[in-house]
Amino acid sequence: MVEGCSMKEMPLQAGRHHFLTALRVLQGMVVECNIEGYLDKNNQLLTNFANVCKIRYRISVVSDDIKTKTRNRKMSKTRSEPKLESVSTIEKTPRKRKKIFSVVFMPTLACNCRCSHCFEELAEGNAEDHNWELHFTEMRRLAETLKCNTLKVYWQGGEVLCLHPDTVQCALDIGAAVFKDSDITLEHHLQTNLLLYETSRWKEVISNFFLGSISSSIDLPNLFRLTPTLGVDEYNRAWLKKKDMAERDGFTVSVVSLPNHKTLELGAERFYRFFRDEALLKNVQVNFPFPGNSGLEPLDLKKLAGFMTDLYKIWVASGRDLNLSPFRAMEDRLLRGRGALPCCWTYSCASILLSIGPNGGVGQCDCWVATYSDHNFGTTDQPVEQLLDSDQRQPFLNRPLKLMRDTKCGECKFWGICFGGCPIRAFAFTGNLMDVDHYCPVYYEMFSIILDQAEHESQLEYEFSEEVEFSSSEKGG
Repeated sequence: MVEGCSMKEMPLQAGRHHFLTALRVLQGMVVECNIEGYLDKNNQLLTNFANVCKIRYRISVVSDDIKTKTRNRKMSKTRSEPKLESVSTIEKTPRKRKKIFSVVFMPTLACNCRCSHCFEELAEGNAEDHNWELHFTEMRRLAETLKCNTLKVYWQGGEVLCLHPDTVQCALDIGAAVFKDSDITLEHHLQTNLLLYETSRWKEVISNFFLGSISSSIDLPNLFRLTPTLGVDEYNRAWLKKKDMAERDGFTVSVVSLPNHKTLELGAERFYRFFRDEALLKNVQVNFPFPGNSGLEPLDLKKLAGFMTDLYKIWVASGRDLNLSPFRAMEDRLLRGRGALPCCWTYSCASILLSIGPNGGVGQCDCWVATYSDHNFGTTDQPVEQLLDSDQRQPFLNRPLKLMRDTKCGECKFWGICFGGCPIRAFAFTGNLMDVDHYCPVYYEMFSIILDQAEHESQLEYEFSEEVEFSSSEKGG
């Protein structure tokens, strides 16, 4: 095996494809590259390629006359600019892998709500009682095959609380029995609209298996969430009562909120005050919607970017008194090189999660299984190896490198955090999962405002781990 190699200086006009072709020889090696004279975009490509190879790297300053250019925004004259070095050394070092894998488990597609922005194809079918053991056995085989020591199971629907509590308890008992003699920790999480929550029915089941926390959803203003008996105006009031009930029972309630065009009109300050001062929530996650089967009208990206940057400024000015996702995780990763980002910003979501539907269908996540089932990898009665090697799974695994090679992602300084964004959002808007995430311009502004807030930071170190928080779509984003 070649222990090292040198790469002669390439001409300035060298294209992205030629450069990346040359860089592929670097994988798995210790390489010293003479890159003096490269365009600054080639340095970014080198940086991004190092991330693809899953290696740590360091670029230190030894040259004063080559500076990294700033794209799409003006920099403060007082801000120090990172510089390219004439000779960059890339060293292969072992990555610290946190062996965690997530399964989005959808035991039912039945739902008590009729939200007009829902992307799912809802149905009355539930997982058959005789299939619980099959599903959990497949989960164990998956965890063993991937050599992970923690399997996080995110229960979603439909609406999980449409099931009978005894059914859920039975399923959880079966899961515990399947994993009993293994070294794998089985960790359950619950996503619910909460409207069917009753203390007498659900407190004990949720207390025993769901880590004392419940994830739910609410929007401001509510334009789309409703039930056959609750209109959009009554929905939020009913939800707040159920949230109070769950909190009295000792649960921590966190929410996912989808901004709509009226949200952007209300503004970030009103949005923030509602969740902090009126709903009295501590954990809030802002997700972006996508049309799916709903025909949802796209948001104006410029207005959405303005809303999100305003929201970040308000959060900072308020002392960061909410656990506001994704901003807290973005700060941790950008400024401190640690933390778990939402799944839309992982190198490949296929490497950290998959989803199982009520009929045993296996796909990338709930968005795919419930909406675009023709992209499924297979079913739980197939060998795990067959599912992981499925032709349908390969595009998800190959997507980041393809985006880096063929799109503007390759020259983006945030590629090593965003990786082209969410494939379902790309597919829902364009019909091609190999496209860049529809919300790419918004992400760029969000990342940029965080760096602006930390201008005093002269050097940022990026650390990457396999731990990713599953970002619940909750019917619309």
